Amino acid sequence: MVTKLINLGLFITPFLVIPNVDFRTPKFIAATYLAVALSLLALYQGQIKPLKNKWIYILWGFILLSGNLAPKPVLQIFDLKAANFWIWQPLFHISMGILAIKAIAAAKLNFNDIINKMVWCGVVMAVFALLQAVGQGQFFDLATPKGGMGLGTQPHVSGTLSGPTLLAPYLGMIIPLAIYLGKKWKVWLMVAAVLATGSAVGIGCMVLSLLFYMSTKGIKYFKRAVVLFLLGAMLLTGLKYVPDIRVRTLMSDSGRIGIWTQLVKDVNRPFLEGSTRKFPLTGLGIGSFRYTFSTRHSNYMRQAHNEYLEIYYNCGLIGLVLFLLAIGSLIKSKYKWQLVRSGCADRRTMAILSSFICIALCAGGTFVWQLGCHIFYTLVLVGMLYNGGLDGSNIQS
Repeated sequence: MVTKLINLGLFITPFLVIPNVDFRTPKFIAATYLAVALSLLALYQGQIKPLKNKWIYILWGFILLSGNLAPKPVLQIFDLKAANFWIWQPLFHISMGILAIKAIAAAKLNFNDIINKMVWCGVVMAVFALLQAVGQGQFFDLATPKGGMGLGTQPHVSGTLSGPTLLAPYLGMIIPLAIYLGKKWKVWLMVAAVLATGSAVGIGCMVLSLLFYMSTKGIKYFKRAVVLFLLGAMLLTGLKYVPDIRVRTLMSDSGRIGIWTQLVKDVNRPFLEGSTRKFPLTGLGIGSFRYTFSTRHSNYMRQAHNEYLEIYYNCGLIGLVLFLLAIGSLIKSKYKWQLVRSGCADRRTMAILSSFICIALCAGGTFVWQLGCHIFYTLVLVGMLYNGGLDGSNIQS
């Protein structure tokens, strides 16, 4: 049953569209329902696997604590005080996500079958995107109004994900899986679609994750990946001085740097008028950015376009450090230098890890972990990484 729910989510969360409704909303609702279903199923069957990552549990508890320590603005709905009402929804989603990971980690799965389904979903999405790129996107060309997704992108190249900066990370995290399966035509099709988006974040993170995957094949490939990375860094540095307006537009931060700078200032100054108390260590409460930042600065920013800085805003320095430690612990548990150096690292594990690294890198430039499709795929990737099947002890091939 876990496998059926996973497969359902892989197909539904990227492609679910309801006419005249924001493309992101039904996907997020579907991902939530599926995470709840996986959690309840695991609880019913008694298949809750402990995750060997203490930082996840510490962060989970700290999120609730930071919400109680956060400033409490005077908000009233009719005659009821509603301060910090935004805490409870994300806390629920986080809880269901962790339980869903535990359910996936405990299940007996056919990993290659799941990976193959992910790749086919990516291929279908890439076809949609390339049709849009050549002006043939009859059904989804209006997913994003032209000019609405930032400088340097192609607003109409969005597949069914409402924007190029959301499409590129989705395809980017699937490409290492397609390479693992040896499906070259599928790889090049998705790479072409990512390039067609014009998303600097998506393209850059795709390249970095592929270099990482390449580096895990042995010391010779590791050295090549390092050289390519350094050459790429030098090229990007040089592009800053190219006068061509198209290049400058592609290299633009699309206003992100200004938002991030203001975000850091907000965390390090009193939140409530007339108060001198600051909240740099515990933040302003999980979920607070969506409701407070745009209100304070009279702008449209509902997401920080950087999940790590948004966590800093919401949960403070302690929350950010715990989050990074949780991610670092996951990567460390699967990346073994001795195996990588000798070329003996399991290719499937490295492919899944590369996919996770791609989406984790993209989280530094956009809000992928607030989108139903990207959230569900991340849950599946992390669940498979923690599943014993990757070590050969819990797998149906």
